[in-house]
Amino acid sequence: MVWGKERILLEAEVFIDASEDGRLLGLASSAFTVGRGDWPEEFLPPEERGKPLQQAATLMFKVRGVKPGFYKDMFFHQEKGVWGAYGGRETYGKDPEVVSFNNRWGPRGFALKPLNAAQDGPGSQEWWVNCLLIFSVDGRVYGRDREKGLLPLDGCRDVDRAWQEARELLEREEFIAALRRFPGFQEAEISKG
Repeated sequence: MVWGKERILLEAEVFIDASEDGRLLGLASSAFTVGRGDWPEEFLPPEERGKPLQQAATLMFKVRGVKPGFYKDMFFHQEKGVWGAYGGRETYGKDPEVVSFNNRWGPRGFALKPLNAAQDGPGSQEWWVNCLLIFSVDGRVYGRDREKGLLPLDGCRDVDRAWQEARELLEREEFIAALRRFPGFQEAEISKG
């Protein structure tokens, strides 16, 4: 462990790497489990048994054109001049456009979920949105790690590939059409800045 100029060697039978991306674990080349890999199999869905899957990642992105208001399936609130929003559970589960998007893109590792969003400061026209799930991402491995021989878990994307594929998905008309089905986001456009 390095803290300023001080270095300390730590030894332990179990080390929990709670860093943002598990980078230390990836570089240590030690035995490990990730995500739900240490859960008892009876608690995992059948398709996850025997695989050390990590929790799905999400991509935060900015949009313009959000219309705060009173909606049945979306809650908007304002605090200190900044709007926030959450909800869309019914839209996620029942709207044909959203369901169709998830049926099409889910097997490819992407899905829309009920969203949460926040205005990017008082009076801003831009909103940060969190609603795009990305499955099968090995958060410990970046593209640059391939040169060092570190590869993502079988069937998983590295962080850079996941980010690139998700950004490309944001450009697709079917993505924005599904996003616009959430109340208050009917006129949303992806911010290019």
